[in-house]
Amino acid sequence: MRLLVFLLLINGLAWAGEHPFGLPELTVFSAAAGRRVVSIRVSPRPGAEVPTAPVAFTAEPLALADVPLPAWLAEADVLGSGRAVDLDGDGKLTGRWPIRCMADSLAVGDTIVRGVGWDRFRYPRAIPRVTPAGAGVVLYGACGPRITVGFGAGAVPVESMPGPLLQVSVVERTGADGPPKLGLRDWKLDNEKIVRLRSARIQAREAVAGEPPEWLTVHWVLVPVPAKGSHLVDFVIDGEGPGLVFAAVNVAEAPDTRWRGPISGRPLP
Repeated sequence: MRLLVFLLLINGLAWAGEHPFGLPELTVFSAAAGRRVVSIRVSPRPGAEVPTAPVAFTAEPLALADVPLPAWLAEADVLGSGRAVDLDGDGKLTGRWPIRCMADSLAVGDTIVRGVGWDRFRYPRAIPRVTPAGAGVVLYGACGPRITVGFGAGAVPVESMPGPLLQVSVVERTGADGPPKLGLRDWKLDNEKIVRLRSARIQAREAVAGEPPEWLTVHWVLVPVPAKGSHLVDFVIDGEGPGLVFAAVNVAEAPDTRWRGPISGRPLP
């Protein structure tokens, strides 16, 4: 999953293509100390045909964005992030594999990882793993001198939910080992409790607004929304401290795909 925090300006970023959904209307306000309320209104473009097929996605717990491609992938320092991760599942942190580009794909030892795309994602039936019992690896975009990748704690399943899907990301700076300070609750669609959503917490290392790369916690949530009409999604963020919230609607153009629409972004007050 590619976060692109460093490209999502706080005033919003309109995607250039003609996605069936327009830019979500995103508002955030402080309801009380340590309590922020987020409202997101989503509407399809006038006359747009909105696909309702299941939307595919993955949710890797570790994401490293726009990092230089090294000669080796080492468990003791994964892609120069300073983070040690058991990637082959043997309980040790001594593994290392040669890593290089092969055309647009990433070769990790004997494993070939093809990119899933950029905004228009196309997923394989099975996500490649570093070793047969090791971590899944997802490459976003094409392989090059700098790469964006996600790693699983083991296998990374390709999941799906009925479309369209509202994607919400709440981002906070937590450092490499700091616990998150924010929590999300009370999700509602048109003032009714949402009974089905998919949430994940992602540790990401990424540059924000041109600053040096840093560790972030991303609270990532997918919510099915109706294909017709204008609808309002609300939720509450508990906790003190700064952060950013982003929203976009995803649809599927074909099986095993996800097309992410224009992205709105706001800072937390």
